[in-house]
Amino acid sequence: MESRGWLYGILVTVLAFLFGYSAPAYGAAGAASGWSAVDNPEYASTGHAVAQTSDGGWVMAGSKDRVMHVKKVDGKGRVEWEQYLYNGLAGFSIMETEDGGFLAAGQTRFLSDEEGVQAYMVKLDQEGMMEWEQMYGGKGFDKISSVVEVPEGYLLDGTLMNENKRILLVTDKEGTVLKQLDLSPYFKKSEGYSPAVIKTEDGGFIVTGGNDKLLSGNGIIYGTRIVKLNADYTKQWAKDLKGSILDGAAAGNGDVLLSMRGTQGSLLVYRLDAQKGTIYWEKGFSSPKPKSYYKINGYKIISTLDGGALVAGDLSGSSTQIAYMLKLSAAGAKEWEQTFYSNNSWFTGAAAADGRGEYLLTGHTYPLGTDKPKSFMLQVMTGELPPVQVWLDEQKLELSQDPLVISNTTMLPVRDIFEALGASVTYQSSTKTIRAVKGERTVTMSLGSKQATIETGQQIEKVALTVPAQAIRGVTVVPLRFVGEAFGNEIRWNGKTRIATIVTGA
Repeated sequence: MESRGWLYGILVTVLAFLFGYSAPAYGAAGAASGWSAVDNPEYASTGHAVAQTSDGGWVMAGSKDRVMHVKKVDGKGRVEWEQYLYNGLAGFSIMETEDGGFLAAGQTRFLSDEEGVQAYMVKLDQEGMMEWEQMYGGKGFDKISSVVEVPEGYLLDGTLMNENKRILLVTDKEGTVLKQLDLSPYFKKSEGYSPAVIKTEDGGFIVTGGNDKLLSGNGIIYGTRIVKLNADYTKQWAKDLKGSILDGAAAGNGDVLLSMRGTQGSLLVYRLDAQKGTIYWEKGFSSPKPKSYYKINGYKIISTLDGGALVAGDLSGSSTQIAYMLKLSAAGAKEWEQTFYSNNSWFTGAAAADGRGEYLLTGHTYPLGTDKPKSFMLQVMTGELPPVQVWLDEQKLELSQDPLVISNTTMLPVRDIFEALGASVTYQSSTKTIRAVKGERTVTMSLGSKQATIETGQQIEKVALTVPAQAIRGVTVVPLRFVGEAFGNEIRWNGKTRIATIVTGA
């Protein structure tokens, strides 16, 4: 069978390009491939960033035939327009702006000994026509890797070298620099940058930078410093993490997701509270195919509809790589992982469709027998559902965090649900016991235990739980149906609308 490996590789490649084939997932579930489109450049093309547009389509930025390339497609992948920006070499960031246009950012080609390679940003209108372009930088190798909109205009980050300082740029709506933010005092090393500036729910920002090498049990690992900026760009807090930053993204409930490179080819994923920098969880992952691919690269991380995370990148070996995707639950547990296309392919960009478990990925692949890459766009459906809504009779409950669904059981923050039902709740940290009292009835649960008790006067009833109470992201959650029924209420579930209603009968 081993002697036919080359034949299998050819078959996978042909299926990938003709039918959008993806390899099976390593687990019980995976992503289903939708439409796919592989570019056909004269020389070469690469895809680096993608974003959903307000009309239900997508916009991609990258490089094609040695110039920056921006492509707009509809929701089915049909090309609506393409734009070639001849002063740019590649686009690493793309976004739809508030006025319905598009902003692409990246870098120029080498200009001259005096100008070097400069950071480059261009504004396009709805039809892809250029409105303005700007270049930034000095004599070095500069690029913009991330842009977010701010009240003044835009906040830019990347390798913007100014006397070897750690610089962010704030521009107006036409890209003119309003201020340079020197963040060098916040970091141990001036090198390093943010693959993605993360805009937080309070109007502030998360940026990352270099840190010293750290020693671990597996050898030397590079560190990353995470800095939280307030809306006025002053520092709120800083935290040092092990791992070399690859990407970051905002998540639900004011959290932040970070994808890092760990030791011995591993992938590190963190979930932090953006307000205080508290680490909710840190997870490490190794390649599922270590003999062929010993390293996982998570070049892009995004939050998913169910509160989890999707990491996209590649599995890489000594001379090849294959496009790879990893799905994590809200608690950071691996749900499935999957490879796509064939050897010499990888994902570099990903974006989510609003309100449904649909994602678009971009990257590039080397077709069999060629040494020039081609960009691609791939639609995948992961099957997760939108968050559950919880109503108390005819009033929607405003919860401190979105409900979680674990093993088909809806879990709610303990204090939110008990107080909504009019019960007083206490927590004994030494025994990890939750105790809720309403009238003559007392409900007791312990974290991690699948047995609860209901006391009504002198009567004690023991109840088996399908899913125990547990702490997730620093918040204790409990099963909705058990808690609601324990206090004499009825739980009604509408699977189509995903609304759980607590009927009190009051």
